[in-house]
Amino acid sequence: AFLLIFTIAVYIAILYICRLLWNLYMATEMGKMFINYFPDEAKSTFHFLSMDPIKLSVGITIYSFLFSIAAGAICQLLGLNFYFFEKFGVLGKALVCGLPLTALIASYVQPLYGFQAWGATFMIVLLPSLSVFGRCIGYAEKLLPELSDIKKRLVG
Repeated sequence: AFLLIFTIAVYIAILYICRLLWNLYMATEMGKMFINYFPDEAKSTFHFLSMDPIKLSVGITIYSFLFSIAAGAICQLLGLNFYFFEKFGVLGKALVCGLPLTALIASYVQPLYGFQAWGATFMIVLLPSLSVFGRCIGYAEKLLPELSDIKKRLVG
């Protein structure tokens, strides 16, 4: 619960800072030129930043948690944690586990929130998903046995 609350709070702060910086940028000549030269990107950014930061943060963090805990449970049950998680350092875990999970979460979240570009959606869900995936996989590892262990206990 603390992990989720902390992630949500940090993400809300970041979203408010992004909104402030975007409004500051739009007040400049360069910002006005950006709207003229890149109307689709500007429209997408306006759409994203006009959303309620609290609801967006809570929603994306919860989806990140659910996908990460499900992936961790599946990998633990199938005995894949060693191959995809345990043998890597922090950067390796982020590359091998975190980024694919982020891509999966982005694919799921994109139509729910009406984001136009998948790449932008990926960047939007990157912070919450990378914040929770490691702990979720660790929780699954501590709470669930591997299927091979269950089989050994049942067989004898």
